[in-house]
Amino acid sequence: MSNSRWENDILKQAALIVGTKVKIIKQNSDKYSVSALCEVLKSLEAPSTMKRKKKTTKTK
Repeated sequence: MSNSRWENDILKQAALIVGTKVKIIKQNSDKYSVSALCEVLKSLEAPSTMKRKKKTTKTK
């Protein structure tokens, strides 16, 4: 397997993991603070960044 294929496979797996974490955070943000969910899920993204992205996504 070439390096680029290997890197692509890793990125796909990471995207699935991050996507799952974002889904869990969105589904539970009414019960728990986003920062607490990020801490529990060991999210790499700061809560303020998620809020900004959410706002920009809604305006599109």
